[in-house]
Amino acid sequence: QPLLAGNNTVIVSAHGNSIRSIVMHLHDLSNKQILKTEVGWCEPWVYNYFSGSITDFSILGRPGVESNSSIPQDLQIETSA
Repeated sequence: QPLLAGNNTVIVSAHGNSIRSIVMHLHDLSNKQILKTEVGWCEPWVYNYFSGSITDFSILGRPGVESNSSIPQDLQIETSA
């Protein structure tokens, strides 16, 4: 988190299960919730942080293509904005 504290831009690129574990940590997901979560191919998940908390979250879909990303309906993504 030191890079996040310094108002830096950080890009994380990872494969399937690696990125799922990162998403699980960022959103404090349960094992059940992460199984219902899909990070779509070539669909960046963008997080903004302030003081160590997520202030904004969005998924950038590909133009003209239906998104393959999904988040469990029971998941409330909290931001402090």
